[in-house]
Amino acid sequence: MQLSQANKKRGAAAAIVLTALVALPVMGQVAPKPALRTMRSASQELLMTVASRNPFSSVERPGPGDERLRGRVTEVLPAGGYTYFAIDSGGESRWVVTTSEGVAEGALVEVKNMGTKRDFRSKKLRRSFETLVFGSVKALPQETASAELGG
Repeated sequence: MQLSQANKKRGAAAAIVLTALVALPVMGQVAPKPALRTMRSASQELLMTVASRNPFSSVERPGPGDERLRGRVTEVLPAGGYTYFAIDSGGESRWVVTTSEGVAEGALVEVKNMGTKRDFRSKKLRRSFETLVFGSVKALPQETASAELGG
């Protein structure tokens, strides 16, 4: 991802401001009040910019017992560098997004849940997901799949 020239300048300015906020008290000096207000508003602007661009800022951490899930892939939707999987785990279907590929429809998988986002809109797919799990997906060996499915 490339940063625009304006964002590079904001980042450099914020770094200078944050350095000043840390360095002045260490040196036994205090910045003048107008300078402190400017530094605070620059650092707040930087934090708001970073938070607004971070797609994981509103991701809910997995709850106890929800860190991993297993199920069968019922649908695969490739979308650029991401792949969306519908996973059926005992009658409950969940959508999972990951950067990995190579898991086919019908495969039994294990998902390491990194977090869930609600009301997620994929621009690439032009589709919304009520809940979407962000995680890593790996296909389970055929022996595991057979044992879990009773076959």
